[in-house]
Amino acid sequence: MITIEKVGRRYYLVGDTYPIRSQISAAGGHFDRERGERGQWWVSKEDVARRFASAGVQAANGAAQAQSERPAERLNDDSKVLGRARYKGKEYLLVWEGDTKRGPAAKLAFSDGSKVFWADASAVQVTKRYQSREWRGREQPMTFGRLAQLREDYAAQRKAAADSDLRGERGEYSADYKASQRNRGPDEPIGTATWLRHGKARLAVVLVGFHPATYLRSDDAEDMGHFGLESGWYGTAYYRDATLEEYNELQRKSPRADGTCKAIPQGVSK
Repeated sequence: MITIEKVGRRYYLVGDTYPIRSQISAAGGHFDRERGERGQWWVSKEDVARRFASAGVQAANGAAQAQSERPAERLNDDSKVLGRARYKGKEYLLVWEGDTKRGPAAKLAFSDGSKVFWADASAVQVTKRYQSREWRGREQPMTFGRLAQLREDYAAQRKAAADSDLRGERGEYSADYKASQRNRGPDEPIGTATWLRHGKARLAVVLVGFHPATYLRSDDAEDMGHFGLESGWYGTAYYRDATLEEYNELQRKSPRADGTCKAIPQGVSK
């Protein structure tokens, strides 16, 4: 169960947020390591917090139902991982491949290790293979636990680097941007109104701050759960809602039929 605790302009999600941590992060949530015993996630919008609190109830109900059924196979820290593979347009971990009584097959797993399943080898495309490493004279294969640790370490390094070099201020929305080594900031300067994709529509927002881009390798991005990302310089930009005047000016320069502005009363901006 997840409850909401308001502290200033932050809405902390208190409870078991682990099953939905990736969704919270994707929605612009932030993790405060100093809150509680193990840290807590927070968001800046009350409606977003309520949505995740509801998702936590659904996750808890699903977990209770799963306990009464036969548990599905899942990965543990010691599970070997051969690489990554694409199956039916999605990326999975490659756990095993070879011949079976029914022919060539591959054993795949979700990136978070929550589910393992079999697939016809002819429909599986291996996109990356992990090489064993030598440690204390012994060959050590890649494991799910090591992958998870690499992902956490890399994310912590990026967070530490970002927190130490914030330009401007944090906003209500955040989005990654691609830059270059020479120009490590976003294309537009702070204070510029722009469109930000939000679901199927676009919000009129204003850039209020950013973290300078750092170099990210595509292999590291995959291990962090970002698939199909090219190697390059990536940073985080922060935005606030545009005012009515800023929205009108943005529509004049770059009109959007699906554009919305929260500063406009409901129904007027449609």
